[in-house]
Amino acid sequence: MGLQNKMKFKDYQDTIVIDLNKQQAMNKKVRWSYNKALKNNIVLKKTELHELKEIHELIVAHGEENNYKSYSMDRLLNSLDSDLMFTALFEGMIIGVLILSDNDDGLKVDTCVCNKRYKNLEVYTFLWVKAIEIAKWMNKSSIDLGGIYVDAKPSTKYYNITRFKERLGGEVVRKELYFNNLIYVIGRKMVRFCKRNGLMK
Repeated sequence: MGLQNKMKFKDYQDTIVIDLNKQQAMNKKVRWSYNKALKNNIVLKKTELHELKEIHELIVAHGEENNYKSYSMDRLLNSLDSDLMFTALFEGMIIGVLILSDNDDGLKVDTCVCNKRYKNLEVYTFLWVKAIEIAKWMNKSSIDLGGIYVDAKPSTKYYNITRFKERLGGEVVRKELYFNNLIYVIGRKMVRFCKRNGLMK
């Protein structure tokens, strides 16, 4: 650990990382859901500028339902410029969005959101599988599926999120994070405790 990090406050984030150089067999449940999405004719395409307003509204609504800060329009524009933002369509309607970021040899899933009215079409699974396919197509060595809660109680939605990401393959990785603000780190720990124990939606 460098001197710079010694002057900061430490926390961590558990995540699932898939090594794309290893052969990954798709979980049967994931494969069934993905095939259902394909049969429903869900398609994925690069996001276009004229779609941003509707996508922003979708992400904001999802953030309000799940108690997290949503993307600003400026951040969406930056994601669009990176060429790693994708729109899921069903019968011409926007029903989901996938935002990736390039991290050295790998990709990271920054946002994966779907319209809950179309959840039964398995669009959520469709987006996650497509993220893995995109990383392979780009010849990336890995993809980071984002945060999980390994100790979440089975009664919480965070337990279900963690189990879902585990079914996509990969291994749990604990990443060390460093912050300048001790109060922020304490807040992170409190939020993590509440989510694990079903005290926060």
